[in-house]
Amino acid sequence: MKKAIFLLAVSSLLLISCSQKTSLSGAGATFPLHYYNLVFKAFTENAGIDVSYGGIGSGGGIRSLKDEVVDFAGSENDTWPGLTVKLPGGDIERGELLAFDVYNPMPEPVGLSYRIDRTDGATEFGGENIPAKAWQTVRIWLASGFDGVARIDRVFPYIRMPRQNYTLYFDHFRTETSTERFQRIAYVELAQPPEPTPAELEFGGLVFARGPLAHVFQNSLPWPGERIDSSSCVAARGETEPLTVSVHALRSLDGLTLETTALECEQGALPADAIQVGRVRCLDKKTTYSSNDYIAGLPTYVEPRNVFETLPEGTSCTFWLSVRVPAGAAEGVYHCDALLKAGGRTFSLPVRVCLLYTSPSPRDS
Repeated sequence: MKKAIFLLAVSSLLLISCSQKTSLSGAGATFPLHYYNLVFKAFTENAGIDVSYGGIGSGGGIRSLKDEVVDFAGSENDTWPGLTVKLPGGDIERGELLAFDVYNPMPEPVGLSYRIDRTDGATEFGGENIPAKAWQTVRIWLASGFDGVARIDRVFPYIRMPRQNYTLYFDHFRTETSTERFQRIAYVELAQPPEPTPAELEFGGLVFARGPLAHVFQNSLPWPGERIDSSSCVAARGETEPLTVSVHALRSLDGLTLETTALECEQGALPADAIQVGRVRCLDKKTTYSSNDYIAGLPTYVEPRNVFETLPEGTSCTFWLSVRVPAGAAEGVYHCDALLKAGGRTFSLPVRVCLLYTSPSPRDS
């Protein structure tokens, strides 16, 4: 039906242009050249008027028409056999997909291309290989710089090469969320909730530490031996050593922060920036690049911020402390306090850093 509509539109243009002529010439866009040839052939068979067309570009066709070199100009703007996408009502969030199914009855695969016109005038191109005698779902990812499906005006599917006739069946145009494409893998916590200490009960959270290479998921609970009332590490001059402090909320904690006092010993103090505090961000991450599985809420990277705006009851978070020892620091045992604060309450955690006399050799490192 779409093709018939466009045939009628172009044929009407030619009938207006031809008047009493027995031949017509045109020039313009190269992209719809194959489509034009199909239309002109059908027009010639029905009207008995020969039509020739040269692909010289839309601008060249317009100039040739103004100079009366040709009878009509061809433009790709009104001749694409496109589909108008009607989206469902309501808000469509950024990051969704436009999807549709295509059946290829041909005996060989077909390279389907598509052009997407946005409501603001921007254009996007893409493509998908459709296997022979099979259905294929085409998903158009529009999150990066495209502001979502709600910005789509029209979608134009086409076959660029080779120039020949094809038959494809399109069905089930729809929107999908990105997570519908993948299988969710969630961490299951097997540890039992421990009994909080009076200090933890007053503060509103269980305080624990896990090795820097061990994950603390948002639903993690402290394992046996992980509860802490202090923290320590051993470092050498010029080294950076990590410490982690995790909190499992016994009630909702708003504005949870971690601050540290200065690292001091009898020989003096380390610089104010010797301890830098960050927070561990959890993101949904695919297991591999080509996989359809993703891990929900995987601890991924350290963000240079020392606050969690809200930690809901029953969830956990992790602060990452980077202890950076200057090359000229004096040896000794340095002390400071890590102060967890939320809702006007403070949980104080003593921190000890044992600084070695010498820097480690490359072999020891």
